[in-house]
Amino acid sequence: MTIYDIDARIAEILSQTDENGELPDGAFDELTQLSEAREIKIENAACMVVNMTAEMKAIREQEQTLADRRKAIERRVESIKRYLEFATDGASFSSPRVQVKYTRSKVVRITDEAAFWENPAEMFVRRGEPVANISAIRKALMDGGIVPGAELIENVTLSVK
Repeated sequence: MTIYDIDARIAEILSQTDENGELPDGAFDELTQLSEAREIKIENAACMVVNMTAEMKAIREQEQTLADRRKAIERRVESIKRYLEFATDGASFSSPRVQVKYTRSKVVRITDEAAFWENPAEMFVRRGEPVANISAIRKALMDGGIVPGAELIENVTLSVK
């Protein structure tokens, strides 16, 4: 029986008074039992909230601990990658267990915002709010064009597999 059912039954019993305002026989005992059952339900619900709150706190603390461990490992990986870059001096390395490769990519970097937006060509701005259309700028620069305030930068990325 839910708290709503209990409350409905209590209201039903209380509405069964006779012309003198007295409750029928046995109504007081049933009201006492319903009241006790209602208190137990409320207490159990409150205990659930306390227990679940403690569990949420423990999970949150564990999440933070795991995030801190992940960040430490990420920093260590980056450090070892820098060591590999130094040790291989940009040359690929391969063994039966591991492969170290370098991939080159070209990315667009806006070096001078004022110069870029001073006379932006329509192909360099997407519709709506003005935003640099990086793919159009990259194509123009790769084709040998000049885009004021933008340049093509070559990135070298280390991958270990």
